[in-house]
Amino acid sequence: MASHWHDDHVSGLDSLLERCTSAQFACSAALDSEEIWALADCDASQFNPMKRRVREFRDVLGRLADGHAGRTTPTWALELLPLYRRDHAPPCTMTALSPSHKAKTVASRAIAELLKSGRVGRAEPNDASIVVLGHVGDASCLLGGDLETTSDPEMGWDAVIAAATREQSLLRANVIKIPHHGSPTAHHDGIWSELCDDRPIGVVAPWQNAGDHRPRTEDVEYLYAHVTELFLCAPAHPPDSQVDDAPRRGRPRKRNYPPMGRVTLRRRPSQDWTVDLSVPAHACSV
Repeated sequence: MASHWHDDHVSGLDSLLERCTSAQFACSAALDSEEIWALADCDASQFNPMKRRVREFRDVLGRLADGHAGRTTPTWALELLPLYRRDHAPPCTMTALSPSHKAKTVASRAIAELLKSGRVGRAEPNDASIVVLGHVGDASCLLGGDLETTSDPEMGWDAVIAAATREQSLLRANVIKIPHHGSPTAHHDGIWSELCDDRPIGVVAPWQNAGDHRPRTEDVEYLYAHVTELFLCAPAHPPDSQVDDAPRRGRPRKRNYPPMGRVTLRRRPSQDWTVDLSVPAHACSV
């Protein structure tokens, strides 16, 4: 599943799909347009600095065209559309809560502008990020992608909350993959009051770039007010030895950061969650 079209969410995607020979591939319906297929056929180098993600998506589409897992096109995620369903025990469903219809329209226009001019339009890829609510038996998980809040009630988390409120059959999540690396741009009271159980378990994939990072201390404090446990897949910020202070275009140059670890949560029916952490993943405290 490709949540949205940013390098830190799609890099290596084709290699992953190659190894998962029976896996279906899902991505945002914002990419379901004639323009994206035309973009995939173009010379990716003309879209620098987006060339890596253009090439990655082109390779994925090529793999699907060859009949990967019996499918020739992606499963397109759009608000309240089912992505997966299994009826035998334990029953399992995966339901997309975003992007909204307006976010799809805005993103499609931006892709058309990119194809025409070679420059990215005003649309922010995070606005078209997938949010997924998954249920397996009595366990449920909200995957928040990189969706953010916006000033437009038809986009972002406002649109997700409104859609989930209309669909009364959705269960509340007892685990949440925290959206947008814990950044305040994704903080929304409705995530906790409408989509999650009281104080779910939270998991954060930290973000680091040129000395900047998320989550910060204030982000962790905010999250701790809403979750019962919080786990990070990597250190929230790089050790000082991994940042070169010599400026590069006015910003610190980044060195190699630690690889992401893995947070594995398991639960048997009606039992408590168990947690397995692979280094450098760790439990987080304020």
